[in-house]
Amino acid sequence: MVDKLKRHLHLEDILIVVYCLFQLILVLVFGSTAQVFLALFYIASAIFVPIINLLLSRSKQAPAVLLKATYPLILFYLFYRVSGLQSALLGFQSHDAFFNNIEASLLGAYPTFILQRIMEVWLNEISNLLYCLGWAVPLAAFYKIYRAGVMNQLKSFILSIELGCFVSLIIASVWPIAGPEISLNDYYYLGFYGPWFSIIVPEAIRLLSPATASFPPVYFLVVATAAYYLWDFGRSYIVISLILITGAYWSGIYLRYHYLADGPVALLIAFFASAVAGYIYRTAPIGSGQPANSS
Repeated sequence: MVDKLKRHLHLEDILIVVYCLFQLILVLVFGSTAQVFLALFYIASAIFVPIINLLLSRSKQAPAVLLKATYPLILFYLFYRVSGLQSALLGFQSHDAFFNNIEASLLGAYPTFILQRIMEVWLNEISNLLYCLGWAVPLAAFYKIYRAGVMNQLKSFILSIELGCFVSLIIASVWPIAGPEISLNDYYYLGFYGPWFSIIVPEAIRLLSPATASFPPVYFLVVATAAYYLWDFGRSYIVISLILITGAYWSGIYLRYHYLADGPVALLIAFFASAVAGYIYRTAPIGSGQPANSS
């Protein structure tokens, strides 16, 4: 059974186990009353990896193959949701002063104060919509790659997102950032949304995002990574994805979810994660005319 498990474990699976071990050590060292809950969560997540690999190793049906390929993303989403709660339970203080000082030194003022002068209800609504529309990029990338039938390209795409999440959540777990919305709320509160649209969309964003751990921003990282892969499908996808990335970056700053540095750092992490994943699976860009390994 051990030899069989070794044949079916991939880098994606190993990353999850390594991440769980790292977080487990963190919890055991700094945890108190929260130690049992968090420890059991990471132990269960690590044990889940070999179990699901053994269960799905025999099946060659499309649903099983797709589940085996995508379950790491589901686990990392759970890790992402837990990250903010974990920082609070372990008593880790946010380091927002670091970014506040940088932005104040470079610009002479906080960007949110500058944007406050142009804030209008209609612009708030557009910014919320643009922030949510960023999800269209990873969904479109996954759909296009899956329809193309190049399995290694799909594995590369998933691995690149997982690598980026791995790096970002490791940083966020030891160096948490609350985000400008929380760190500046004593000075300024964004309190005028329009009717139903401006209530529902911000609440949807809060459901998808944890309370802390905004740096590096996992959401923007996933959007950027997906854009790199979506660019293989033609010029129109390049233009549309760039518009959506720009909109997500602008709205993240305008709505006080992120600092100015968040976007560029996420772009760099996404680029290197995509390069590493592409090298591991050695896939040629779809539509390049070069052979791609579809095994």
